[in-house]
Amino acid sequence: MERDLPVATSDRPTSSDVARLAGVSRASVSYVVNGRSDQVSTETRDRILAAIDEIGYAPNAAARSLRAGRSGTVLLPMLAPTSSATDALTESLAAKLRQMGLSLLVHCDPSARGLAGARVWAEFRPDAIIVEASRCDDRAVQLLERAGTAVVTIGTSGQKGDVAFSDVAVAAEAARYLVERGHRRLACLIPTGALHGLGQRRFAAFADVARTKGVTAEPFECAYDADEMRTVVGGWRDGGVPDAVYGYNDDFAVILIQALNAHALRVPGDIAVIGSGDFQISRHFTPRITSTYTSHEEVAESLATAVQRTLAGEVFSIDPTPAHVAVRESA
Repeated sequence: MERDLPVATSDRPTSSDVARLAGVSRASVSYVVNGRSDQVSTETRDRILAAIDEIGYAPNAAARSLRAGRSGTVLLPMLAPTSSATDALTESLAAKLRQMGLSLLVHCDPSARGLAGARVWAEFRPDAIIVEASRCDDRAVQLLERAGTAVVTIGTSGQKGDVAFSDVAVAAEAARYLVERGHRRLACLIPTGALHGLGQRRFAAFADVARTKGVTAEPFECAYDADEMRTVVGGWRDGGVPDAVYGYNDDFAVILIQALNAHALRVPGDIAVIGSGDFQISRHFTPRITSTYTSHEEVAESLATAVQRTLAGEVFSIDPTPAHVAVRESA
């Protein structure tokens, strides 16, 4: 039989309950729960933590925000499209903000934008928000700032922002890599559906680099579908097989390689394939997939630095992080 909690005076344990059970002052409890344990002895901290565990105390974030005049939170409207790469970025960003004493909250509505989105975001009363510039126009920025929220914008797709981020740098790096290895007839997959716009921008960046090197690059639109990919590859059999293909990302590269195998085309013997994103599958598929990527650690560092500088009232801009190549077997 579980025993009753010994000192709680209400259904919801308070810091006073913790202080009574631990035999310390409320100020000491406050130091520990607010990450300032260096202000109390190790013995006192351990007693407070044991009391917290025993009565199930959880600090009231809203009350703490009122007392401190800040929430200690940074809001991130969900990045779209979501992928393992955006998940890794979010985790890295949360870790870096945590080192600054800030908590990351993700708002899971990728459709929120503009003035309507800003009204929703402001309700959370974050100290700062990190948002794509394409989703946060001048009026939205003004609303958020009037609500006391510092705004850090991410510039993508040609939009200017406090932190520049190129969503096509991986495609340009793929073209450079393939050309430097002597490939002269290039192809590039463009996804249909929700990814079509980004796919077109990546092809444009891919083709621009190829053009400057005197190399041709041909686009091929395709859904993320094995049968449709086999049809695309069958067309190459009839019209001439390219030297190398940029598969848009690693997921597309996987079904591309499977389609090439179905048509008895060896990778990389007959045709080189390169993806983007450096997804886990690229390291474990056979052949292992060469992939271009931007480091989520570097991007997270840029965003965390931007938050810190924005909260300090500084004016700044941060350049895009460079794209890298993870060289493996497929290209």
